[in-house]
Amino acid sequence: MGVLLSQLLLEPLFLLLLFCLLQDPLAIATDTLLPGQALTGSTRITSADGVFELGYFSLGNPSRYYVGIRFKEVPIDNVVWVANRDRPLEDSTAEFKISEDGNLVIQTKPKSLFWYTNLTSASSSSSRVAVLLGNGNLVLKDMNSSVLWDTFSHPANTLLPGQNLALDKVTMSSQYLTSWKSSLDPSPGPFTLEYGPNGTAQFVLVWKKTQQYWTTGLWNGQVFGGVPEMGARYLYNFSFFSNETVSYFRYTFNETERLTKLVVDVSGQIKQLVWVKAANQWSVFWAQPRQQCAVYAMCGAFGVCNQDDDKNPCRCLEGFHPALAQDKGLSAWSGGCLRETKLQCKTDQFALLTGIRFTENPNYVIMEIGDKCRSTCLKDCSCTAYSNQSGSCWIWKGDLLNLQQQNDGGGDVIYIRLASLEFTEKQPYTISVGGSSE
Repeated sequence: MGVLLSQLLLEPLFLLLLFCLLQDPLAIATDTLLPGQALTGSTRITSADGVFELGYFSLGNPSRYYVGIRFKEVPIDNVVWVANRDRPLEDSTAEFKISEDGNLVIQTKPKSLFWYTNLTSASSSSSRVAVLLGNGNLVLKDMNSSVLWDTFSHPANTLLPGQNLALDKVTMSSQYLTSWKSSLDPSPGPFTLEYGPNGTAQFVLVWKKTQQYWTTGLWNGQVFGGVPEMGARYLYNFSFFSNETVSYFRYTFNETERLTKLVVDVSGQIKQLVWVKAANQWSVFWAQPRQQCAVYAMCGAFGVCNQDDDKNPCRCLEGFHPALAQDKGLSAWSGGCLRETKLQCKTDQFALLTGIRFTENPNYVIMEIGDKCRSTCLKDCSCTAYSNQSGSCWIWKGDLLNLQQQNDGGGDVIYIRLASLEFTEKQPYTISVGGSSE
């Protein structure tokens, strides 16, 4: 016991912590969370340089509460990491603290765990501290100042300068960024930025872990081939390291007085953003895919994407309405559109869809044309659209995704299944994109 005490007294970190505890056991140090302390309400810790803060924030109406890391002096879109992103709280009374077994936790008074770091190595909380560093990384340390857990190793939707996005080649486990579900909901959304197939030296954007829709291209030693904007070395330095056991990507920002972040946005695009203090807004340095409509299923089921409308590119087809009342613009359109009238199967009819390009491959193709194609689709209650293409019948089942509006008068000839109650005139009945996205 005496040897351990003498070792602790030689540790500068613990000398400082001991001093703080003697002054006020419940005081929150500027950048450090000590054993026995907790963040609740408006209590927070701030990085030594004052750039980042950790504490509660709220989103939505009614308010939902989260513990996260934010840019302290940025008033909008300032969250870079969220602890309980998929489990919001009704208020800010739960304690964010170091638990008795040495884990970081969000815990309510009856000791119900809402979130925890899940460290398996048992240790007393008295031997650990959590520190918010100047680069935005929250680290949990032991008495030897060894990092046991950190937020940089568990990213959300944001990559900060100096943060690695790594792949363990031994276990083939990797870190990845996941979009928020909407601008008011930080729970995991449908879009992820992850390593390419088989751990190749590239990153891909993927929808719902199944559909790849964009790639950075391979690393050429200086930049990723599909992102020429990375060549702007007057602002950024990008690097990719790889050996037999690990690969990682990281970047640095040359203008240390300004703020930047790399984000997988709710729009499904990856964006490099720079904070412009004079304008009080984020400026997009680069974004990929460049065209919003290239994002897979960006407007959801039966939603139509209009590339010429930057602010509100998504609309529903006639006969459909937004799945969520708050679906506007880019924030939550992945919910798609719902039918105004439920299908009845055998009595359904088909409307000619005009001015739309359909990029999704059919579920199957049969050698039928004309009315035979229509009757084949009608007999299959899961068939939602058909098209006569070059002497064959193309059949689509289920939700229709990736519909793109053609503003040049072109488009595919596709027939959409609708309930007979939607028809007010004899066929052929033609539909197009619905009205406002509001």
